[in-house]
Amino acid sequence: MIRINLVPQEILEREIHRQRAIQFGVVITTFSLMIAMVSLWHYTRSISLSKDLKKQQGELDKLQSIVQRVEQLEQTAAAVRARLQVMQDLLFGRPLYPYFMEDLLATFPPGLWLTNLGTTTEGNTLKVAMGARARASEDVSKWLRTLDASRKFSGATIGAISIDADRVHNFNMNLKYTPELKR
Repeated sequence: MIRINLVPQEILEREIHRQRAIQFGVVITTFSLMIAMVSLWHYTRSISLSKDLKKQQGELDKLQSIVQRVEQLEQTAAAVRARLQVMQDLLFGRPLYPYFMEDLLATFPPGLWLTNLGTTTEGNTLKVAMGARARASEDVSKWLRTLDASRKFSGATIGAISIDADRVHNFNMNLKYTPELKR
């Protein structure tokens, strides 16, 4: 069997061209729809994310105001604690000198007396510098041993001892006093 095509070649070429144009249009339309769908998904996602961002920004603003109030309260509490500590230090330090004088006088041997006394505080400790006189070197020695044996006195150092015409021993001494006070 022999086939004969009676349709002119131009019509066939136009039909092929039209078929290709339709195919190309379908491909472009499909691709355009895909791009439009992806773009629409990104757009709706960006809107959703911006709403979430605004919501979270509002919550952050609320939390920041709460944090600022907490920080202000912490500063106020720190100031109150500092004042309370000052009051406690004052209450603690108030009996310090009477206790010091009582403890110091308890260490004196009978033949010893002070000529001058100076103190400086370092927290709970007093640094003491004093001048003293003694009738005999045994009194000085006894006093130094008594101070060394005491738990309240430490670091006792004695300066040069000079003996005047009346046989009185003059000397200077430095030491630290740490009371056993309870807070």
